[in-house]
Amino acid sequence: MQKQYFAIVGCKYIWLMRSALNQLPSPGRYYLFMEKKGIKMKEKKKHFEMPHVLIVLLLIMLAVALLTYIVPSGAFERVYDAETDREIVQPDKFFFLDEKDPIGFLDFFQAIYQGFVEGADIIAGLLITCGVLNFLEETGTFVQVLQKSWELRKETAPLSWVSF
Repeated sequence: MQKQYFAIVGCKYIWLMRSALNQLPSPGRYYLFMEKKGIKMKEKKKHFEMPHVLIVLLLIMLAVALLTYIVPSGAFERVYDAETDREIVQPDKFFFLDEKDPIGFLDFFQAIYQGFVEGADIIAGLLITCGVLNFLEETGTFVQVLQKSWELRKETAPLSWVSF
């Protein structure tokens, strides 16, 4: 028995025998045959694909940079606290700044570098932590520790089990 193909034309199905399609193994020839016969195939709708993370971050940065031209700049008054040896923000005392200082073209690109420099300790800590956790997972140590601790929990009281 020969395989049958069909195309949707309006609400009707048109059945095509494989022999009539010149022994089609590939969908490309099938679509070519359908176009020659004047039958339009339904095209798949393209779904929205999320752009790369860096593109999303750059778009957010661009939006925030543009907002510096619209939103007026201001600051809260700060008071030194001798007990904690820190400056504390006074939430009741806000004032607008007289000078307008929006982000310039070069400042936009320098902000990326400055963010990496100022957040280097956090970035390094995350890289090291993720590297150690990946190493423990790849070697199977992480799973074995969890299994052993689960077995010990069954033997001992639940309060003595160390939770991760």
